Amino acid sequence: MNNKDIGYKKKNLIVVEMEGEFRKKYSTIKEEVLKIPEIQYVSTTQNTITHRYWSVNDFKWDNQADGQVIDFGFDRVGYDFDQVIGMTLIKGRFFSKRHPSDATEGIVINE
Repeated sequence: MNNKDIGYKKKNLIVVEMEGEFRKKYSTIKEEVLKIPEIQYVSTTQNTITHRYWSVNDFKWDNQADGQVIDFGFDRVGYDFDQVIGMTLIKGRFFSKRHPSDATEGIVINE
């Protein structure tokens, strides 16, 4: 398991729970943290990367086999989340502030 590609780089990740005032002042805190030379990226996620709270299995697609059900886990993440965890996309792009609809309609599918 130590050498298995898990889809993200866990080295140098720090997880901080945002509660109360921290959550309210996230943008300001992010700006300040990014001033630290050793910090490259800051982003948010609703859950820790190894735990998911929500999933759905009612997606439908063309050529879906009868009775085929796939459980899709999902999470809400912020801009730069892909950079924070070192995710490489096979195709497409990650969420971007240049595309305002990403905040409400964007989706990234991870194999």
